[in-house]
Amino acid sequence: MPLTLKSHSEIFKQIFEIANQFNKDQENYLLAYSYFLNFFKSSETLTLDDIVIGISFTYSWMPTI
Repeated sequence: MPLTLKSHSEIFKQIFEIANQFNKDQENYLLAYSYFLNFFKSSETLTLDDIVIGISFTYSWMPTI
């Protein structure tokens, strides 16, 4: 799987586009959940950083919903 690098400005632009669509009146954890799933589905190799993030997601974020 080829790695695509984005510039900082492209990343910030994407973050701002997502943030501008945020609706505080909705239960947005469902939106976030799909991003977590897609990240781990698209990774052929997981780094230690990825594993720590995945564990943190599972044991800190999930129990709150």
